[in-house]
Amino acid sequence: MRYIGEWSRTHFGQIDLAALTCGAASEYPQCFMNIDRAAEKERVEKASIDMLLKRLDALKPRNMCLGGGSYFIPGRNAPLNAYIAVPEAHAVKSIVKTAIPDICFYELEGGAALTIDQVGVPPTQSQNLEPIYRDLNAALAVTCDISYAQENVHIDEIDEVIDRVLPLATMALQDRLAADKFRMKAQLRFALHERLTLDDAGNLISEAERTIDLALAPENPDQSLVLHLDKVMFAQLICGKMIWNLVVSGSQIMYERSPNVFHPTDTAALNFFVHREKR
Repeated sequence: MRYIGEWSRTHFGQIDLAALTCGAASEYPQCFMNIDRAAEKERVEKASIDMLLKRLDALKPRNMCLGGGSYFIPGRNAPLNAYIAVPEAHAVKSIVKTAIPDICFYELEGGAALTIDQVGVPPTQSQNLEPIYRDLNAALAVTCDISYAQENVHIDEIDEVIDRVLPLATMALQDRLAADKFRMKAQLRFALHERLTLDDAGNLISEAERTIDLALAPENPDQSLVLHLDKVMFAQLICGKMIWNLVVSGSQIMYERSPNVFHPTDTAALNFFVHREKR
């Protein structure tokens, strides 16, 4: 960022507008069970704002807006919204304006737009789109009954399907790891629920019907990652009917990580934990 800022100022002059992200765009900390999620939300938000200020110092733009937009979790896992580590835009604006009084901070949430007519002239802001919902609570009230994809799937003899496909999916993952000369970092366990259910505080209250340990020796056998998810979803994932990448970083899997160490390659590798039957 510092190099980009210096290069831009040298060749083009001061940067007019920077759109920068601030906050987590992942399943952490809201989907993790054995941590203090409220404390981790606060820590991640503070770290994100500190990083934003460093990036602004490096780029030195005249104007800024938050890039990426915010998000919320609809449906039965909506209680997890309380722990999403994305600071409110108005709070970020207050901190940025205190640290850098001369910068113009534009809040674009809800369909606002910026128009830049010429270099050196501040952008003009307009409301191009009317917000669908007036606030987060209104959006949650409308989307609370939304169903997840796996709820619309029926699989006869689901355990038999899992038992048949599991060794083939494991072999496919093992072959890919061997080809890449890579090993899983921690031991993975899948805790399969008939219907993963949270209480109003976002705590897991359903019990797993079945647990499956990934039959691959990890580099750190004393470290573990337990993934709690719907049994139907697991079957769909290992059969290639659903995509691992869409669910591991989202809101439909609850995690237990011991110790609380992040190994991003472990969950990314699950994209190869799939057996697609030939037709």
